[in-house]
Amino acid sequence: MTGGVDSILSEYHAEIERKSEKIFQMLDALKESLGERPLVLCGRTTIIDLSILEILIEWNVPVKCFCDIAGLGGELGDIPIIDAQTLINDYADAIVVICPDINVNNSQNELIISGFSPQQIIPVEWSEFVIILQIILRKFQSLGRHIDRYYWAHDFFEDKISKQTVLDRLRMYVHDIPMEINSSCSQYFEDGYINLGEREIFADCGAHIGDSAIEFIKMLDKAKGGYAHIYSFEPDSRNYALAVKNTSKYPNVTVIPKGLWSTETELEFFEKNDTFGSSFAFKPGSTVIGNVIQHVPVTSLDIFFAGKPDSELPTFIKMDIEGSEKEALIGARDIIRRVKPKLAICAYHKLEDIYALPQTIMRIRDDYKFALRQYQNGPYETVLYAV
Repeated sequence: MTGGVDSILSEYHAEIERKSEKIFQMLDALKESLGERPLVLCGRTTIIDLSILEILIEWNVPVKCFCDIAGLGGELGDIPIIDAQTLINDYADAIVVICPDINVNNSQNELIISGFSPQQIIPVEWSEFVIILQIILRKFQSLGRHIDRYYWAHDFFEDKISKQTVLDRLRMYVHDIPMEINSSCSQYFEDGYINLGEREIFADCGAHIGDSAIEFIKMLDKAKGGYAHIYSFEPDSRNYALAVKNTSKYPNVTVIPKGLWSTETELEFFEKNDTFGSSFAFKPGSTVIGNVIQHVPVTSLDIFFAGKPDSELPTFIKMDIEGSEKEALIGARDIIRRVKPKLAICAYHKLEDIYALPQTIMRIRDDYKFALRQYQNGPYETVLYAV
């Protein structure tokens, strides 16, 4: 089956070449059309427009200046920012690239009225397509830092479904082919891996609104088991309030208004539109483009359960914590070493989760049995089991 990885890896390199060649052809044609004429970008000095400037500089396309239709002055690095009147007065022979986030029709019409011919104007569709190609190319280049390790993951997992899950996830990244559900079980409670007993202690990391804790109780009823305590960790204040309300009728459920990490600290949560999930936590000092939602306290399972005897430590740990899973596993290493709890860990938030999460667990103790299952069509809800 390693041949499956070989095949996808070959397709990956072919896609890199195709996309690089397409961008090269588009930008090379632009350079040829310039001749001795200057190239001017027309738009607003926003992240979208600056990305066009960054791409042109990266591909050695000379940009003379940036025309900001809002009339801002200054410089972008070594590139001067001019206003619309300066563009008309001083750059009448220029080739003008229209950037995406302006009123396209008005801008193009005004340039034509001002004396620029349609042949001098590169329409917004061109710059939008270049941005999309570059985003895809960078995604592929980022994937390249991980793709060889998928060989390790494919060889590491023993059962056919897990091996296929590795291939499906890799194929999704390369070809945008959605993953398909490969389990009929309830998520986090895969038959043959999660066997519930009579005195379970459940650490529900990423409790959301208490739904996984309630499902845990239902699964215990089916298994004729029982629980001693449920500890639900949820840092989002709205979700925390709902988790408290939804679990209030069940005994021995404690909802903790904290996230999980490798240490006791405070993290920033960012809202981002280009990542899986609505919010991600980042280490203090990280540079991330996004909107800070809130500063939230986090702890580790080892710290939270410090001083408790083995009989009071979690027997089952579930994690769906928006990319913090590796750090939280490191923060539970003492518990894992001491009592070997059942683990159900989400493995879809980061490219490296498929291999980095089992490797993290193996470094703590090497006698776990591992499996992967997919519970939703698409990129989400891949779960790593370790029992």
